[in-house]
Amino acid sequence: YTKSRNHNGLIMRLYVIGDSWCVNEWPELLSNELNYKLINDSVNGSSNDWIFRRLIEWISCQEITNDLFVIVGLTSPHRREENFNNYHPGGDDFGGEIAEFIYEKLYDNELAHLQSISYILAIQEFLKNKKINYLLYDSWYNILNCESELISNRKAKNRYKFFNFDGNYFYKKDNKYDISKGQYYSDELNIGKMINKIDSNYYIRPDNNSIRIRKENEDGHPTEKDCKDISLLLHTKIKELYDL
Repeated sequence: YTKSRNHNGLIMRLYVIGDSWCVNEWPELLSNELNYKLINDSVNGSSNDWIFRRLIEWISCQEITNDLFVIVGLTSPHRREENFNNYHPGGDDFGGEIAEFIYEKLYDNELAHLQSISYILAIQEFLKNKKINYLLYDSWYNILNCESELISNRKAKNRYKFFNFDGNYFYKKDNKYDISKGQYYSDELNIGKMINKIDSNYYIRPDNNSIRIRKENEDGHPTEKDCKDISLLLHTKIKELYDL
């Protein structure tokens, strides 16, 4: 097939970045539907820290960007990038002694959500400023609904919530509530106001589509059927927003 070209005659490129949910078949299916050249920069186990950093780095290195369509696959805010490695809570393959130290000594649930929402806002404005067409795809962790959880955790003052890959939540004592927060901690929780600044027209999240982790896939990742559904969902949204 002849690839689609923009008005300058450049072959259009689909740049996808995210975690393991983007390291599968749907980016290729979508690129075929759009007739774009695929560049999939996704990495298993990646964090929003890494996704944000790598996205800005990659686009900043492109001399030409008017041939790009960008899809950013967001992940859990609980993951961290430290020393150019990604770490997870819960003792999976991205754990170990360093992860144990991070989540026992340094991690703050509320701050992690504030950071990820800040990344989303920055990505949105960065891509709009560069006039790059884009979609944000929150595939399995619905961070835009986090305000009520964070308010509840403030009231409880003794726990924070992690998302486990088997679909269940587990709680852990947050002893940092027993001591004073850092000097930049605010008594006013402003994350809801920040979320309201995210352009939801360009943001696909788990509660506004039918894509779910299917039980028959034991590792919690998209099945072949899921990938087809994801590709169709994103393609339909792209055509709606950009008249492609």
